[in-house]
Amino acid sequence: MADDTAISITDVSKKFLLFDSPVDRLKEALNPFGRAYHKEFWALRDINLEIPKGATFGIMGRNGAGKSTLLHLITSIQQPTTGSIRAEGRVSSLELGAGFNPEFTGRENLMIHGRIMGHSKGEMQNRISEIEAFAGIGDFINHPIKTYSTGMYMRLAFAAAIDMDPDILTIDEVLSVGDAKFQHKCFQKLEEFQNAGKTIIIVSHSIQTITQQCDRVILLENGRVIADGTSKKVADLYMEWINEGSTNLNKKIKNRKTSPKKETEMEQEIEGEPRDYIAQFLQKECDGDSCPDRKSYNANEHCSGNMQAAVLDYLVVCNNTVDPSLIRSGDVIKIYLKIKAYKKIENPVIGYRIITTEGILLAATSSRFHDVRHERHEAGVTKVYMFSIRIVLQEGDIFLGIGISDRGSEKGKDAVINARQDMIHLKVFTDAHRFDGYVDLETEFAPPMDVK
Repeated sequence: MADDTAISITDVSKKFLLFDSPVDRLKEALNPFGRAYHKEFWALRDINLEIPKGATFGIMGRNGAGKSTLLHLITSIQQPTTGSIRAEGRVSSLELGAGFNPEFTGRENLMIHGRIMGHSKGEMQNRISEIEAFAGIGDFINHPIKTYSTGMYMRLAFAAAIDMDPDILTIDEVLSVGDAKFQHKCFQKLEEFQNAGKTIIIVSHSIQTITQQCDRVILLENGRVIADGTSKKVADLYMEWINEGSTNLNKKIKNRKTSPKKETEMEQEIEGEPRDYIAQFLQKECDGDSCPDRKSYNANEHCSGNMQAAVLDYLVVCNNTVDPSLIRSGDVIKIYLKIKAYKKIENPVIGYRIITTEGILLAATSSRFHDVRHERHEAGVTKVYMFSIRIVLQEGDIFLGIGISDRGSEKGKDAVINARQDMIHLKVFTDAHRFDGYVDLETEFAPPMDVK
């Protein structure tokens, strides 16, 4: 195996013996004449792959194509019927429903998992607090796993898998489990792994996850590799396969209605006029960071900058709603930022960016790009800045980051003062399916014209 190869798979096939009932299995075991009561099922056939170190490799395919079986062979959970697999370095696996004993507590499972991965008892005792903090399941860490929800289980499993600092991490259909904030934190951790040169293998049906995360992807069908190439090429082919077997899908999407619960939640978010809340926001004195008090605040934000000023509070207003967690695609939101300067800022610049849960950048701009100049912000003074955005996005979770910088020269870069990336978490919903992709470009179709 070459020095730059993480995983080498040579002529690998995997056969399972299928019995119609447990009785047939017993009959075959006890039959003195060797009569077979089983049927052979080849989950994988003639797989040959080399995955380089540092790659993020994707595996796609319809249910039953052999994706999970291939991961089980790579992680040595199962052994191939024919062929060989070699993996260079420590392998850690993240899979729904595997790895933990439901009768043991989360803490006990972490200790066992760590010992299996080769860590001493002392090392694991030092690591557990970090794993607990990342998983964020609170006192449930001391309760049996069988009492966990699926989301809590995967929070703990993901935290344990990445804390083992593996050379190779395999992930089987779990990145969509849990709330959007935790998903976003997982994708941030994957980015850290990628930057550190780790090898990652992802099995997923999510086109967005595959195209955003993976360098190379294979498509499995009936246990064989039928496509191998860039994530975009293979994802497009996968969608063709899926569409062949999907009937009335478009009709179902068109008939999808907005949940009455969502509308009710939006109506109940405030009592009184939004202008009263805005007035209170403008008048409220704020010395410390009040952002975490907002319902839409994301505790997994990332802060940077020279901190010559700080964003101390924010307010999101949408129609008659203050600090909403749900916004309708097509609505305008207003963002109010309360910023205190600790040193004089000659030319303040306010900006924002919007990303998806997977980290895909949807939009980013600043007052500089819009030729808006703000007056000097004196030291010790608190000001409120406001900007508005019309959200014309597909249904899903978005993370909005905001910041202030000092305008440099016309060709130079602005000096970042306080950037709070991914600080605001909002959920977008739509009344009707108008478009595919991320952004609604508000297309207009004209009536046909007669040719004379």
